[in-house]
Amino acid sequence: MPGFLTLLPALLTLILALVTKQVIISLLVGVWTGATLLSRYNPFVGYLRLFDTYFAGAMYDEQHARVMLFTMVLGGMIAIVQQSGGSEGLGEVFKKVATSRRRGLLITICLALCVFFDDYT
Repeated sequence: MPGFLTLLPALLTLILALVTKQVIISLLVGVWTGATLLSRYNPFVGYLRLFDTYFAGAMYDEQHARVMLFTMVLGGMIAIVQQSGGSEGLGEVFKKVATSRRRGLLITICLALCVFFDDYT
């Protein structure tokens, strides 16, 4: 495969994500483009390989499945907290405490440590 074509899936993914603001669809199009290139430029075969080889292969790997499950559970919990108003309540509490720039920075650091607590367990 020529050199430029190997960059095409990644470039297409980045450009689509920036233009459309739809990251999941952009990633899907990027993987489909790569699968199409690997299947001798046949878009239909690339579409089939996208699901039966690449997605199924990724789900078959135990580590990939754990990361996907953890990400989905964490995303679900974040959605529940947002829908219940918990994030707004937390913001109101910390707004009262952050009376200076230094306190605001310390609160930001502490909240970042709470949010980014683990690397996919």
